[in-house]
Amino acid sequence: MDSRKRLVESGKELFSQFGYEGTSTAAIARQAKSAESQITRHFGNKMGLLDAVFEESWEPLLEAAKKGASTASTGREAVLAALVELMTKLSTESNIATILFLEDRRFSEGGGRIKTSRGMVELTRLIRSLILQGQRDHSLDLRVNDAALAAAILGSAEAIIRDRAIAARAGRSCEYSYGDATSVFEFLLRVP
Repeated sequence: MDSRKRLVESGKELFSQFGYEGTSTAAIARQAKSAESQITRHFGNKMGLLDAVFEESWEPLLEAAKKGASTASTGREAVLAALVELMTKLSTESNIATILFLEDRRFSEGGGRIKTSRGMVELTRLIRSLILQGQRDHSLDLRVNDAALAAAILGSAEAIIRDRAIAARAGRSCEYSYGDATSVFEFLLRVP
């Protein structure tokens, strides 16, 4: 495994355990059996490493969501299938869930603007396009604004994932499983 890959893997593990602020570049380099200068060489800085962790972590999640959506016959079923696949994948990747949903929205270095990972932006676009598909095929309510529904669904998903990640980091169990999320999504996507 090359230096870049070792740094990304060490970053995933340490960011999930201690958070972005609680993880030093020295600790990442030490765990990766590399030098801190390699972080600068490959990523520019610690924020660049976190961005690389996001990019590599989102890729399989988005593939799973798209695969789930592709098997559905209606827009409503596609939204549900995409979310179920996402949750299923995250249930086996707790470190990634912790990083993506505890560290994703943050102030960018020096800019004061909130930065969201490209993966989260792409997931939002996917869910919104599936909602629009559902409204076109009448499997979803036309009276509900597609952007608002996407925000509600993704907000619910984020809250469920975040609560489970916080519980895991605190060493306690969560009151609900990823499987319970399906009922929430079905409720939000019900057609009157």
